[in-house]
Amino acid sequence: MAGKVLSIEIGYLFTRVCEVDYKSKAPKVYKRFTVPTLQGVMNDGVIDADSHYVEGLRSGLREFGIKSKSVVFTLASTKIATREVVVPFVKENRIGSMVKANASEYFPVDLSQYEIAYSVMDILGNKAEGQQYKLMVLAIPTNILEGYYKLAASLRLEVEAFDYAGTSLYRVMKSECAVGTHMVAKIDERSTLIMVIKDEQIAFTRNISYGVEDALQAVMESVAWGNIRTMRQALQTIETYQCIDLNVREEGARPISASLEETAQINVTEALAPLIAGMSRVIDYYSAQNGSSPIDNVLITGVGSNFLGIDELLSREIDHPITIVRKVSGMNLEKYFKETFFGEYLTCIGASIAPLGLMKDEDKKKKTQVELLPDKNSVMVISIVVCVGGILIGAAMAAISIFGYNEALTEQKQMQTRIAQLEPVENIYKEYLQQQYTYNKLTYFQNSTVTPNEELVAFIEEMEQKMPASLHVQSFNADLEGVTMSLTVENKDDAAWLIQQFRGFETIETVGVSSITDSGALMDGQVIQEEPVVSLTVVLTYKASEAQAAIDAANEAAAQAAAEAAAATQTE
Repeated sequence: MAGKVLSIEIGYLFTRVCEVDYKSKAPKVYKRFTVPTLQGVMNDGVIDADSHYVEGLRSGLREFGIKSKSVVFTLASTKIATREVVVPFVKENRIGSMVKANASEYFPVDLSQYEIAYSVMDILGNKAEGQQYKLMVLAIPTNILEGYYKLAASLRLEVEAFDYAGTSLYRVMKSECAVGTHMVAKIDERSTLIMVIKDEQIAFTRNISYGVEDALQAVMESVAWGNIRTMRQALQTIETYQCIDLNVREEGARPISASLEETAQINVTEALAPLIAGMSRVIDYYSAQNGSSPIDNVLITGVGSNFLGIDELLSREIDHPITIVRKVSGMNLEKYFKETFFGEYLTCIGASIAPLGLMKDEDKKKKTQVELLPDKNSVMVISIVVCVGGILIGAAMAAISIFGYNEALTEQKQMQTRIAQLEPVENIYKEYLQQQYTYNKLTYFQNSTVTPNEELVAFIEEMEQKMPASLHVQSFNADLEGVTMSLTVENKDDAAWLIQQFRGFETIETVGVSSITDSGALMDGQVIQEEPVVSLTVVLTYKASEAQAAIDAANEAAAQAAAEAAAATQTE
């Protein structure tokens, strides 16, 4: 385990790098820097690092004198699936195998294209009454991990672990949300991660596809605060100047004779409108679903928290107390960020505390390999022993070969005598094979009239017994192999239960899900349909019946008999 590691988070506009203590509850931040993320490098979590981007990172490492060779990457993507589960309280080294064994129940997708990881979020219960682990389980597409491995290889770094942005943020903010219900919003360039933490437990998470990129672009396009050419300069500007319009105005209203700075402030504030609307919709949705646990306050961090006045703007627009995270209990982070805010580095710091530890199998093997080299005297002794041993082994093998040859000659004579004695039986055996071939061929033709689709009636009867009346079948197609159905249920839990029920059908061998759509999911923070449903297409393959098993056995016997008869004919 490394004492220090590089912790890297790659965003759409900026890549943040920290050198921090590894697996420490209160990590020290030794060095940190930010470089621009070039266009095309980041695409929803998938990394395509070109030579210019890699050289920018190398220059930063050289400039700040960072020598650490181990790296922890923070991942963020809409393609990463997460689910909170509760599992029995087993030994820690058995949690991973338990999660992988049940992964298909957590994520009904083709898991060959994903890596499964987990993070222990809490321990429920007590020792007297029994305890359980509360886990955050993730399914991460392998193509996302491959990009990060390639980047690490280009930088000559060794991947120590990965972490998910949500769990990284939770570990840092957990102590700040010890009592009450708090909403934490990490506002990044093109997205915002929203997490509700109630009494140190995650109660709700959402991602909205709005950030502060447009607002930073509005800062760059104005000359009110000077000639700003890069996004990094724009970020420094919003930390120094009041770039947000805090005047209360009617929607769309602008002053008649606004100054250059007032116009720029209005443009920046209007660019933040989609972000504010998205946050408001998420808060309204949470409040509607959790009326008994209202939000006490909203904590904001990330790049967006650097805007001077954004707390006042958000407080007015979403009607909740807003606090910018300037201090984290027990970490003393402000000590390492005297010249700037640490909000945009929070997930980098959190990833180093207790990462997922997701590693490729080949990397795990490399970490456990140890090479032992003997000294010169040992080499001489080993050479003599090998030489003498080779001579003795050669002599022993020669003696064994002679004895084996004599035994083979004796056995050959005995077999020739036996063949001569059994020669009259050969014609009878050939006739038997021909009759057996004819019988099996006729049986095959008779059994060919039986088709697997005869199980359809039994399948429908089984559905009537086991499926609920609330199930809606949109389409139903049957063929010789199985059944394909388009179904709708009320929610994902019902969909998972439905799939589990099909797996218990006596008539069904395999169950596959070719597509699944949740119309209750959020798009831009809003539910897609007023009455959400989950639509899925299941592909069911019949289990081989006794009749089919008889067909297969008869076919196999016919084929074997035909082969034996042909071989006997060729012998004649």
